[in-house]
Amino acid sequence: MNTRSTPPPSARISHVLVVVPARDEEERLGTCLHHVQLAMDQLAFHHSVTVRLSVVVDSSTDGSLCIAQEVSKRDPRICSLNVKVGSPGRARDAGIRAGLDGVPASELAGVLVACTDGDTFVPADWLVSLVNVANEGADAILGTVEPDPRDTDPDLAKLWHERHDPLDGTEHIYGANMAFRADAYLQAGGFPAYDIGEDAALIRTLRDAGKLVVGSTAVHAVTSGRLQGRTAGGFAGYLRDLQPGLRRGERRLPAHDMAYPGSYPSALPRRQ
Repeated sequence: MNTRSTPPPSARISHVLVVVPARDEEERLGTCLHHVQLAMDQLAFHHSVTVRLSVVVDSSTDGSLCIAQEVSKRDPRICSLNVKVGSPGRARDAGIRAGLDGVPASELAGVLVACTDGDTFVPADWLVSLVNVANEGADAILGTVEPDPRDTDPDLAKLWHERHDPLDGTEHIYGANMAFRADAYLQAGGFPAYDIGEDAALIRTLRDAGKLVVGSTAVHAVTSGRLQGRTAGGFAGYLRDLQPGLRRGERRLPAHDMAYPGSYPSALPRRQ
């Protein structure tokens, strides 16, 4: 088991890089970025750290790029990238490497990379919570998610809540809500070039290297409950797999499936 005391001052978080990949997310991206900005504001209030946001628009055919560019024009902390890599993992990696360009190797341990998605809303204390956990010694932090009730079929949402333990969820991996130190990420080789499952693969590599991976139900987010996602699997694919249970009336998930972290009404943002 990995154990670690509070890291030395040199390893405390001094900079946060938020990376948001987006593909054809014009309906939710503006609200997503608004809530990330609120989290950036609260982080600056509570911690003496610098924070930047990289929005990586990948192969979009809608207005996502225009939204990202407009937001970046109004907020100097934000930059937008336009790539054609065809996967969230590759898009995340592009945003991370661009954001770390020029950072001295000696400072990478103090850089926390926080990831969410263009269809996900985070609470205002999201970054504060991530930095607090990292400053306790974590190399990587796994947050929790729940499907947005406003675009999730009510019966499917009910099944989700019934099947997920409100006290569990801290060992499950969601690319839409995770963070890691930049040095650990680069040592692990970054997100692998997978179409799906790159988040779980990265965490396996970090654990195999002896890095401390901490799950926290205090780090929560709300993601789209749609059934047709931007990849073949992902969270939308998981929700699709739940649908047969509506007919069978099942209540339990197999042990290897993702677990639900509990209901956090305060995390549910209002539409802008």
